[in-house]
Amino acid sequence: MSWFSAIIAGRSGSGKSYLVAKYLGGIKIPHFPPINIYDAIWVCDVTGTFQMYSHMFPYFRKADSRVWKYSIFVTPSENSIYRAYSLLKRVKGEKLLIIDDLSAAYSKDRRKLGAFLSDARNHQISWIITTQRIKNFAPVLIQNARCLVVFPYRKLEDLREVLSNQDIREVTKLRQHQYVVFEL
Repeated sequence: MSWFSAIIAGRSGSGKSYLVAKYLGGIKIPHFPPINIYDAIWVCDVTGTFQMYSHMFPYFRKADSRVWKYSIFVTPSENSIYRAYSLLKRVKGEKLLIIDDLSAAYSKDRRKLGAFLSDARNHQISWIITTQRIKNFAPVLIQNARCLVVFPYRKLEDLREVLSNQDIREVTKLRQHQYVVFEL
């Protein structure tokens, strides 16, 4: 499998975390690889909202120092992102790091994260990040993303650097819990 990366953006309550939980449960999302190809998955739940969807996927464990095949690890703070990244680098096979709601992380952490995740391809670590706004992202994250999933979005000018005017018109037609996937 080739390396994969995606940003999922949308306003609060639009369905970003729910979509990730459904993906972990096995639904297909256009341009996303099937979830069962991954040997290790780690979910960094910055805000704690993702845990309410944990019943939707079959493998769930609290974070510890071991990575289990096809297991989901949920961590409560952005500091755990770096720990997860370090552990995933040592795992053989395909790995997926999911960071739920990067908007909650401090801006200095988002910048540091750009350096880590731009290196992820070298360690076969795919990543998915959910956020309310992409404007404050480290530019390297946007440049390294292969897909952009957009839910209803408040600040459309944020998307102008990434999407065409036609794509942005498509986003304006979205209703609550609808999304569109763009391949970048």
